[in-house]
Amino acid sequence: MNRHVTTCFALILLATSARAQTSGQEPVIPDTPAGRLVREWLRAAASGDTALVLEYVRRYEAQNPADSNEVREIAGQILGFKERSGGFTVKQILHDQPEEMVLLLRTVQGRALRLRYGVEQTGDGGGYRASAVGLRPDEPEERPESVPPRLSDEAMARLLGERLDARAAGDHFSGALLVAHDGRPVFRAAYGIADRRTGARNTVDTKFTLASMGKVFTAVAIARLVEQGKVVLDSPIVRYLPDYPNADFARHATVRHLLSHTSGLGSYWNRLYEERRTTLTTIASHLPLFVNDPLPFAPGTRFRYSNAGFQVLGLIVERVSGQSYYDFVRDHIFAPAGMTNTGYYGSDGEVAGGAVGYTRDGGGPAGALRDNLGGRELRGGAAGGGYSTVEDLRRFAEALTGGRLIRAETLKQFTAPGDNRNGYGLGFVTETYHGHRTFGHSGGAPGMGTNLIIVPDLGYVAVVLTNYDPPLMRPVNEMLRNMVTSR
Repeated sequence: MNRHVTTCFALILLATSARAQTSGQEPVIPDTPAGRLVREWLRAAASGDTALVLEYVRRYEAQNPADSNEVREIAGQILGFKERSGGFTVKQILHDQPEEMVLLLRTVQGRALRLRYGVEQTGDGGGYRASAVGLRPDEPEERPESVPPRLSDEAMARLLGERLDARAAGDHFSGALLVAHDGRPVFRAAYGIADRRTGARNTVDTKFTLASMGKVFTAVAIARLVEQGKVVLDSPIVRYLPDYPNADFARHATVRHLLSHTSGLGSYWNRLYEERRTTLTTIASHLPLFVNDPLPFAPGTRFRYSNAGFQVLGLIVERVSGQSYYDFVRDHIFAPAGMTNTGYYGSDGEVAGGAVGYTRDGGGPAGALRDNLGGRELRGGAAGGGYSTVEDLRRFAEALTGGRLIRAETLKQFTAPGDNRNGYGLGFVTETYHGHRTFGHSGGAPGMGTNLIIVPDLGYVAVVLTNYDPPLMRPVNEMLRNMVTSR
């Protein structure tokens, strides 16, 4: 959750094409918004000079530059990294986009690290500031395992069993997985430990934290209200939330903007979130975390993945329906779909039969495991979180495609690709593989990784839930996706 350098390890790198180093020299950092701030970070971190680091933090990284405690904390992380590393060099640029860069660093002791640096434009248009800064150990990218095309369901089950057994034996997967075809389970299995305090093992009935996969419940809730004529996608937020604290935003941002991540809102995992985490048990309690944040662009003009935007959608559900968000999704989604093992956590952030998330620095198999109970969303809600099982998510997918939750034409509208080039529709990730359209949603954070893949024309549903870091789930996702679409 923390965006700063020593704690942001669970990164899913979306692009890994490397720019090769030449002649033993450090690569040239490009003159882009991200590149300019990366140069400032490198200069400050390499200097070990307290005054220079403090100046950098106040100018580019602290969310509240006037908060001396925050500034000192971030500066201490950077100075501590310099002291522990003994110095470093830049070896490669692994990912280069105008607003995000990933660099490969090597310390004096020979340790390889990845620096991910994201930036966003300030609300006044006066420049850029850091939006995400993270260091993690560098690990070789795992090549996807090849999958024979057009596998029968029986052959798919055998191959999945063999490969997942091998991954689990090497401690590369912990969780549960299900594949169904035309409503019939083809493969169901579970691996690893659910709770190391008791030794309980994962089963196909274990309840796993959903992370951002829970956004599909919010999307379906809004879709039901659209069908009832209570919500109009292109109406401004102010129509449903006339007392929304940021009146200008509420007049210009629409429900569609929130669903498609084009409202301009961002995340809310900031210092205030960390201070209030255990009190964030309602949708409304999240509002102070982000409502006064400046917007980097006008609503509808760009894509910016937004957890905050989905909390606002949750508020709209509550205001329009007269129910709490939690009661609405229980009564209008979970119950009609027969999802008896899905819900949201209690005041202690746990549930009977639930898996505890376990994370390693860097997300790989090396290093000590630690649980994520002190950092993840306590209850969960409209932006994600909560818990479910692989079987309940199969039921959800079948109720969704079977017209028991929303009409077929509404589902088609919400899962159509948007024009944002990010494979995102209205609350659903929608993509095409081997000529077949898929939709669903993934989720990930330290100690949790989830994915739901629905292939409507072939009748396949695939669910992966893990209580390890997301990078260990990625090869399983790719294998599953290829198996259910290569036909």
